[in-house]
Amino acid sequence: MIAQFNGNDIRNTKPFVVSSPWEVQWDAKGEFFSIYLYSEDGSLINVLGNQNTPGEGSSYFPKSGKYYFSISTLGDWSVKVVRAQ
Repeated sequence: MIAQFNGNDIRNTKPFVVSSPWEVQWDAKGEFFSIYLYSEDGSLINVLGNQNTPGEGSSYFPKSGKYYFSISTLGDWSVKVVRAQ
């Protein structure tokens, strides 16, 4: 595992460094969940996921770098960054 984050409601994570390729995996308990990927300088890179029901999801991303997530949700959530298989 490269990084792991837990929280509730809306939050930005601490920055993390990855080498390509990698995957983000989440488990959201709220009614909606959105996860956005930002570069270290605050530029939006990609919307990695949106869901309208509680549950798990994942998204693959092929590029290395230093990033952070902005998470918009109501409720508890957990996010893991892992090396892609």
